[in-house]
Amino acid sequence: MIAGPLSAAAMAVLVVLIADNGPEGFQQRYFQLHYDYEVAAQCGLVSGAVERAFRAKRKTGDDSGAMSRDVLRSLRLNAYVAAAREYDNRGLGGHKQWCRTDAEAGVRRILEMIHQ
Repeated sequence: MIAGPLSAAAMAVLVVLIADNGPEGFQQRYFQLHYDYEVAAQCGLVSGAVERAFRAKRKTGDDSGAMSRDVLRSLRLNAYVAAAREYDNRGLGGHKQWCRTDAEAGVRRILEMIHQ
């Protein structure tokens, strides 16, 4: 778990992860980060560590200057809508398997590189 502020090394890794692969790669990763977080939240998997890692990655992406604030807002909203639609598409009880697979994988993606 993350005990406090991220180290300089961890922040450097985040910058590389978010800035890699140009604008399309950035948009895809930024969208995925928010989608993963929303799915984890809907499934009750947002721990303190997940919250801190998400906020650190989001701040790094927001502060990178890779996209305008309007584009970032649009990516966030689209991710949240996509997660809500997917949850609705699962039907009665169908979200349970989704939480065991997609949500847990999303949590791992949010946390990856933070614990190193």
